[in-house]
Amino acid sequence: MRLAEGRLLERHGRWPEDVEVRLIDASASADDLARMQETLDASERQRAGRYRLQADRERFVCTRYALRTVLAGYTGCEPAALRFRQGARGKPFLEDHPGLSFNASHSGGHGLIAVSARRSVGVDIEHVNAGVDWHAIADLVCSAQEQRIIEDARADQRRAHFYRIWTAKEALVKALGLGIGDDLASISVHVAAGSPQRPAVATGSEFAAAAALKYRWIDEVEGHAACVAFGDDNARPAFTSSSSVQESGPARAAETSLLRQPPPSAR
Repeated sequence: MRLAEGRLLERHGRWPEDVEVRLIDASASADDLARMQETLDASERQRAGRYRLQADRERFVCTRYALRTVLAGYTGCEPAALRFRQGARGKPFLEDHPGLSFNASHSGGHGLIAVSARRSVGVDIEHVNAGVDWHAIADLVCSAQEQRIIEDARADQRRAHFYRIWTAKEALVKALGLGIGDDLASISVHVAAGSPQRPAVATGSEFAAAAALKYRWIDEVEGHAACVAFGDDNARPAFTSSSSVQESGPARAAETSLLRQPPPSAR
């Protein structure tokens, strides 16, 4: 079995020293996949079974297995012994280690994991899919300023710009422990930012707390857009105060992306 916990990405000043970001090869042989599934709990195996396509199931199982392996290194527990809980809006946390912040995302042939014991983290990766009509949701996702930036860009750059905006916003709201809502356009990010930045957030936004976070894009994955978001040192939302329900059901709100929906012709 290949390196279970994936490849540790070098910081290069992109995120704090206590934030660990790993890139996962989200594919596996049938034998490896079976061994990975044995480590997952019943709810995770149930979620894996809901994916229609084998590639989607592989990606989910590989990413969850890698997440358990990485978290086991932090906690000293066996990967299979970790028990996940979730807050009211779907942000997962470990039952016996609620102060450890982590997040995972998967798309295309890759998964991405972020972990920190000192601050809240969120992460998103999206395969830049030429079949997705991003124009249809641009008004819901992008602020007026972001839409102008996309419109002013060269035609061959507009899709990539949109995906960068999307991944930054999804990483930010996941770091807050929130699901994707109707107010994403109230957050503005700088598409060309080359260093960690704080987003601008409109007054009264349901995502007002995102103004205290920083985000940084991850450009190592060809054909994908990816971003990690993180809070200030020792600043973590109280994920455990809302719910103690073990994670279950289909893709949680905090892990769901409109961009992963197939085009109408493929549904």
